[in-house]
Order: sequence, then C-alpha cells, then structure tokens
Amino acid sequence: MRMNRLVASLFPVLLVAACSAPRAGVTAPPEAPTAVAAPAATKPAIFAPANATAWSYWPEEWNGPLLIVEVLPHGAKVKQGDVLARFDLRPLDEQIRSADLELKSAQIRHTGLVERQRIDEEAAKSALAVARAALARTDRSLAAWKESELAFQRRGDEIDQRRERSYIEDQQDELGQLEEMYKRDELVNGTEDIVLKRQKRALLLAQDSTALSRDRAKKRFELDVVLDTEQREEARRTQAEAVDRQARMETIEGRSRADALQRSAEELADKEARVARLKRDRDALAAKAPRDGVFLHGASRDWRPGRTPARIERGSNLGAHTELALVADAGVKELRLELSGADLARWKDGARVTVRPQGGAQIPGKLRIDPWPRGDGNFDAWVELDASADSIPAGTRADVEIAS
Repeated sequence: MRMNRLVASLFPVLLVAACSAPRAGVTAPPEAPTAVAAPAATKPAIFAPANATAWSYWPEEWNGPLLIVEVLPHGAKVKQGDVLARFDLRPLDEQIRSADLELKSAQIRHTGLVERQRIDEEAAKSALAVARAALARTDRSLAAWKESELAFQRRGDEIDQRRERSYIEDQQDELGQLEEMYKRDELVNGTEDIVLKRQKRALLLAQDSTALSRDRAKKRFELDVVLDTEQREEARRTQAEAVDRQARMETIEGRSRADALQRSAEELADKEARVARLKRDRDALAAKAPRDGVFLHGASRDWRPGRTPARIERGSNLGAHTELALVADAGVKELRLELSGADLARWKDGARVTVRPQGGAQIPGKLRIDPWPRGDGNFDAWVELDASADSIPAGTRADVEIAS
C-alpha cells in the first residue's frame, strides 16, 4: 500500500520530465538571438545668428590702422542707423588734409599750365604768321625782280648804250668839224694842233669808256644778274623751308602741349578722385547699423564648432576687407555643425535629428548638408529647427543626435 502511494505521488513529476526530455534522435531548435539597438550618433554644434547682416570695412584708398575708440557690447540691441563703433580718425583726417593740399597745388599747376600753353600757342601762331608774311614779301620781291627789275636793268643798259654811242658820235662829229675848220686855216697852226690833239684824246677816252661800260654790262647781265637771281631764289627757298619747319615744329609743339595738358588734367583728376575716395572711406567708418537687430561681434564664418567669434574691445586694431561684426535677429532659427567625409555614410541630408542645447530642452529638426566640401575636406551642415528657439542666444553649444 505504501509503495502504491509513493508511485502515485511521483507520477506527475515523471510525466512532466518525460514530456520535456528530448526524444531520441531529435535536435532541439536553437534559441533566437535578442536584437540589440545600435547606439545613436552625436555631433557638437553651435546655435548661429538668424538672418545675419555682416558689417565690414572695404576702403577704396585708406590702408592705415583701424583703432577702435568705442564699440557697442556684444549682444546689444540696435536700431537702424545706430553707431556700432567709433574709430580713431586722426590719421585718416591727416591724410585727407594732405591729399587736399596736393589737390590744390595740382589745380594751381594745371591752371598755370593752361595759361602758359595759351600764351605759347599765341606766340607760336604769331611767329608763324610773321614768317609766312615775310615769305610772301620775298615771293613778291622775287617776282618783281624777275618780271620788272631785270627788264628795267636791260632797258637802262640799252639807254646807257645809246647815250654812249651818241657821245662817241658827237665826239666824232666835233672832230670832223674841227678838221674841216682847220682845213680852211681859220686858226693858227699851234692852236690847231692843240685842239685836234685834245679832241682825238677825248674821242679815244670815250671809245675806251664805252668799251669798258659794255664789258661791265655784259658781265653784269651774264654773271652778276644771274648770281643775284640765284641768291634771291635761294633765299626764298631757304625762307620757305624755314617756314615749313616752323609750321611742323609748331604742330609737334602743339601735340606736346596737348599731351602735357592731358597728363596734367589726368593728374588733377586722379588727385580729385583720391580725395573723394578718402572722404568716402571716412564716411564708411561711421559703422552704422544696417537694420534693427542684435549687434554681434565676429564674422559669420566663426559661428560653427571649433571656432570662437572674436570680441571687439576698445583699443583693438581691426582689419579691413573682412567681416568684423553682424547685426542679426534676436532669436535663432538654426544651428551649425560640420561633418567629415566618413560621417556622410550615416548622416544624410534631410535626416531627422534631435538637438540637445546646453541647459535647455531638446528640439527636433531636419539635417541639411552642403554638398560641396570645404578646403579642409569637411562639410558644412546645419539643422532646421521645427520649433522656435528665440530664448536661446546665439553661440550656445549643443549636441545633435541622429538615430540609426
């Protein structure tokens, strides 16, 4: 009886064990592995100013120091037209004064050059007119010499020749009359000899004088008149060449004067433009707010991880041709981060992310990635926030998390 009761009590245990024990020749299936979620990836980021308008100084002429005398604090609220910063303008004012003095000197030199050139041009024209008038007189004199004076000389020579012939004929006639008288014995023999001798001598002298006059006339017309004509023609030709050279020199001098006047005018224009550029540079240093917003120190490119926007202080020397400060909206609408090339396998453009600001509640958003890499090979990225973050100041650090 006791054995029956023991068997009856163990039967349920044995039945369960038999059911749970594997059958001979049958393999139990392996248990399925439990799925483990991949860890989320995070990246550091920084809240960037919203709708930022950069203020920079791009001088046209001034390249001196930009010493800050007064500047609004970082984060100050400004209205359009408010002065953001004041600079030490003394070096620029001194350069403007020096440029003004140079401009006035250039204006005086240019005015004097214009007056001198006007006088020189008038004198050159007058001298050329006098030379041309003298040449015209020479032309008229030469024409009168050829057309009238030579004819007058020939007519005079013909008259002299007739006078000489007449004189010789008169001497011959007187000698013939004396001889006729002496044949009649009207005078004594001594007187006859003296008179005849004197008359014959006078006749010979008249003949020799006439011959000499003819030789001189021949020489004058064959040589002297020809040489005189050639000299007159040569003088006229020389004078004409001198007038032509003077006219050409006046043309050259006129071009030189025009070139000097143009260079002087260009120099004057350059100095006027330089003064205007310096004054525009001075006006640009007023550093006025382009619109309402918050004044933030530093360049827009510095609002990203790993960079710290510079703070502008009194006594700082700023650089030109670069962003110096920003005027932005009071709140922020995005934050910026950077990704490496290896990150692009997991961080995709348009992916949903979670932003966890330091000391603030998390904000969902959408990831945006610039497809063009920077010079260092990394990529700029930003997050478009789904909710407003007006209470978060620009520059606040945050972590961006993307799920697997």
